[in-house]
Amino acid sequence: MKKINCFIPAQSVEQIKTTVEGLKASELVADIYLLANEPIEYEGCNCLVVDSLNSSATVAKIAAHSDAEFSLIYTKYTTLEFGQYGIERFYNLAAGAGVGMIYSDYYGAVPNEVASYVKLAKAFLDDKDAPNGKAFIYYYNLIK
Repeated sequence: MKKINCFIPAQSVEQIKTTVEGLKASELVADIYLLANEPIEYEGCNCLVVDSLNSSATVAKIAAHSDAEFSLIYTKYTTLEFGQYGIERFYNLAAGAGVGMIYSDYYGAVPNEVASYVKLAKAFLDDKDAPNGKAFIYYYNLIK
């Protein structure tokens, strides 16, 4: 069932702890690689020493270690927290749609009430970086 290799930027154990533990909780995660300027050890992870996150040498190292069905590449040093079944939703979307890449930079945590979901959907629809016509049916069904 392990289908995703994860590549996470790492500066320190404290910085990666929450992200790594969240990834380890998913049965879909095969291997977790820490991308660091110097070796960092964390249980259950492999460290890839890289010169920078954006270099072609780093991309080549990621490609060389991308032996699972999918690769999750996180590019920020802030904590990554998936919502409930977040990794599973990403996997199901990628596997079901047969796409080569899924990208997301949108996140919102809301209480469990319809009004908050409507606000979240409206914020998503108003996102200027997203393509036109992107979730009109979703928004329409929430507000009716």
